[in-house]
Amino acid sequence: MLLQLLLDGLLAVSVLTREDFEETAAEQSHTEGIIDGIRTVAVCIKVAALLREQQTDHGREFRVSSLYGRAPSTSPRWPISGAEADTVRAAGFTIQAGPEDEAVAALEKEIGARL
Repeated sequence: MLLQLLLDGLLAVSVLTREDFEETAAEQSHTEGIIDGIRTVAVCIKVAALLREQQTDHGREFRVSSLYGRAPSTSPRWPISGAEADTVRAAGFTIQAGPEDEAVAALEKEIGARL
Protein backbone atom coordinates (compact mmCIF):
# COMPACT_ATOMS: atom_id res chain seq x y z
CA MET A 1 0.00 0.00 0.00
CA LEU A 2 1.53 3.23 -1.17
CA LEU A 3 0.62 6.63 0.27
CA GLN A 4 0.36 9.47 -2.24
CA LEU A 5 0.25 13.15 -1.32
CA LEU A 6 -1.60 15.14 -3.97
CA LEU A 7 -2.89 18.69 -4.41
CA ASP A 8 0.20 20.19 -2.79
CA GLY A 9 -0.14 17.88 0.21
CA LEU A 10 -3.80 18.63 0.93
CA LEU A 11 -4.99 15.18 -0.20
CA ALA A 12 -3.47 11.91 1.05
CA VAL A 13 -4.54 8.77 -0.83
CA SER A 14 -3.82 5.06 -0.44
CA VAL A 15 -5.17 2.27 -2.61
CA LEU A 16 -5.75 -1.34 -1.63
CA THR A 17 -6.13 -3.62 -4.66
CA ARG A 18 -7.76 -7.03 -4.86
CA GLU A 19 -4.22 -8.43 -5.06
CA ASP A 20 -3.37 -6.78 -1.72
CA PHE A 21 -6.33 -8.52 -0.10
CA GLU A 22 -5.48 -11.87 -1.71
CA GLU A 23 -1.78 -11.71 -0.75
CA THR A 24 -2.55 -10.97 2.89
CA ALA A 25 -5.75 -13.02 3.21
CA ALA A 26 -7.36 -9.84 4.54
CA GLU A 27 -11.03 -8.96 4.41
CA GLN A 28 -12.60 -5.56 3.75
CA SER A 29 -13.41 -5.27 7.46
CA HIS A 30 -9.70 -5.46 8.28
CA THR A 31 -9.21 -2.00 6.76
CA GLU A 32 -11.02 -0.24 9.60
CA GLY A 33 -8.77 2.38 11.14
CA ILE A 34 -6.35 2.71 8.21
CA ILE A 35 -7.98 6.00 7.22
CA ASP A 36 -7.15 7.43 10.65
CA GLY A 37 -3.49 6.59 10.14
CA ILE A 38 -3.46 8.23 6.72
CA ARG A 39 -4.98 11.38 8.18
CA THR A 40 -2.24 11.73 10.78
CA VAL A 41 0.69 11.69 8.33
CA ALA A 42 0.93 15.48 8.13
CA VAL A 43 -0.99 18.43 9.56
CA CYS A 44 -1.37 20.01 6.11
CA ILE A 45 -3.65 17.16 4.95
CA LYS A 46 -7.23 18.32 4.52
CA VAL A 47 -8.59 15.08 3.03
CA ALA A 48 -7.46 11.51 3.63
CA ALA A 49 -8.83 8.79 1.37
CA LEU A 50 -8.53 5.01 1.23
CA LEU A 51 -9.61 3.38 -2.03
CA ARG A 52 -10.47 -0.32 -1.83
CA GLU A 53 -10.76 -2.15 -5.14
CA GLN A 54 -13.80 -4.35 -5.62
CA GLN A 55 -14.80 -6.53 -8.54
CA THR A 56 -18.39 -6.17 -9.69
CA ASP A 57 -20.50 -7.50 -12.54
CA HIS A 58 -19.80 -4.20 -14.29
CA GLY A 59 -16.00 -4.38 -13.94
CA ARG A 60 -13.69 -2.71 -11.45
CA GLU A 61 -14.78 -0.14 -8.95
CA PHE A 62 -13.15 1.46 -5.95
CA ARG A 63 -14.95 1.99 -2.67
CA VAL A 64 -13.69 5.22 -1.16
CA SER A 65 -13.52 5.92 2.55
CA SER A 66 -12.62 9.50 3.26
CA LEU A 67 -12.00 11.56 6.34
CA TYR A 68 -11.77 15.30 6.11
CA GLY A 69 -11.55 18.26 8.37
CA ARG A 70 -10.46 21.85 8.72
CA ALA A 71 -12.50 22.77 5.67
CA PRO A 72 -11.94 26.26 4.29
CA SER A 73 -14.59 28.58 5.74
CA THR A 74 -15.07 30.12 2.28
CA SER A 75 -16.33 26.78 1.01
CA PRO A 76 -19.31 25.71 3.17
CA ARG A 77 -20.17 22.79 0.85
CA TRP A 78 -16.71 21.28 1.10
CA PRO A 79 -16.49 18.45 0.27
CA ILE A 80 -20.15 17.47 0.56
CA SER A 81 -23.27 19.41 1.41
CA GLY A 82 -23.69 19.94 5.13
CA ALA A 83 -20.01 19.90 6.06
CA GLU A 84 -19.04 22.81 8.27
CA ALA A 85 -15.65 24.45 8.62
CA ASP A 86 -13.30 23.17 11.31
CA THR A 87 -15.08 19.84 11.67
CA VAL A 88 -13.91 16.35 10.92
CA ARG A 89 -16.36 14.37 8.83
CA ALA A 90 -16.39 11.00 7.12
CA ALA A 91 -17.89 10.01 3.79
CA GLY A 92 -18.01 6.93 1.64
CA PHE A 93 -18.74 6.58 -2.06
CA THR A 94 -17.83 4.49 -5.10
CA ILE A 95 -15.73 5.37 -8.14
CA GLN A 96 -16.27 3.36 -11.32
CA ALA A 97 -12.83 3.16 -12.93
CA GLY A 98 -10.41 0.91 -14.73
CA PRO A 99 -6.87 0.95 -13.37
CA GLU A 100 -6.23 2.36 -9.91
CA ASP A 101 -4.45 5.42 -11.33
CA GLU A 102 -7.70 6.40 -13.08
CA ALA A 103 -9.58 6.12 -9.79
CA VAL A 104 -6.99 8.25 -7.99
CA ALA A 105 -7.08 10.84 -10.80
CA ALA A 106 -10.90 11.02 -10.60
CA LEU A 107 -10.75 11.49 -6.84
CA GLU A 108 -8.03 14.14 -7.12
CA LYS A 109 -10.07 16.06 -9.70
CA GLU A 110 -13.24 15.97 -7.57
CA ILE A 111 -11.52 16.96 -4.31
CA GLY A 112 -9.37 19.57 -6.06
CA ALA A 113 -12.49 21.26 -7.43
CA ARG A 114 -13.87 21.55 -3.89
CA LEU A 115 -10.79 22.91 -2.10
